[in-house]
Amino acid sequence: DPWIYKSPEEYKFLVDAQTRSCYCEDYTEIYWNPAWFDAGARRFDMIFRNSKQQSKALDKTEWDQHVNTDQIRVSSYKWDGLTYLNTPSWDTAVPSSSGRANVAIFSLGNWDGAFSQLSQFAQDVDRLIMQIKQHYRPGTKIVYRTAQYYCCRIDASERSRQVSGPRMESFDQLARTKFVTQLNAVVWDTSILGESKTFEEKLPSITCPSNHVPADQVEIENQILMNGLCN
Repeated sequence: DPWIYKSPEEYKFLVDAQTRSCYCEDYTEIYWNPAWFDAGARRFDMIFRNSKQQSKALDKTEWDQHVNTDQIRVSSYKWDGLTYLNTPSWDTAVPSSSGRANVAIFSLGNWDGAFSQLSQFAQDVDRLIMQIKQHYRPGTKIVYRTAQYYCCRIDASERSRQVSGPRMESFDQLARTKFVTQLNAVVWDTSILGESKTFEEKLPSITCPSNHVPADQVEIENQILMNGLCN
């Protein structure tokens, strides 16, 4: 039964031979329950809460005088960069988000490098930054997630993407500089993970047609983010 899992924490890969979808987009596997996270939804809200067992194991903390089942809400908005591909337009994302967030994370670069021009991207980033300044309350931690490292192949898809390593780096550096200087953003550097691999380690990602890294590296990226937020 592919729906034996009660939560994503219990999810694990059960098939002996690793499939292409598991390596490139694991959320398309039949074992993945979209109720946990719907990768195709424009906006998706997730609630993370401790179970009674987890709360008991955590016990009292320096912030809590008694054991409780803490929970947080994470609101995810899927956009295709700051490009024409978004429906609705990308500039509706920030105004439709909660302005009372503790942390706001913005991921740019991969879609933009593939479907936009650098001059237009620079203007759109300025517009996005202005929206962020106007929408979020003071004290909100802004995190810029870099473009993921791209390597070792020429894009041959039917979507006419303009993809190359140097092009991605140019788009990333522009957005990174603007976010840091204008928003004092913290940089969640996902590109360095791919760049630091050996050439032999980079080659398997060629089998993924998308312009992002495979699923196993995304797990490492997310762990780095959690370490940065919690420590």
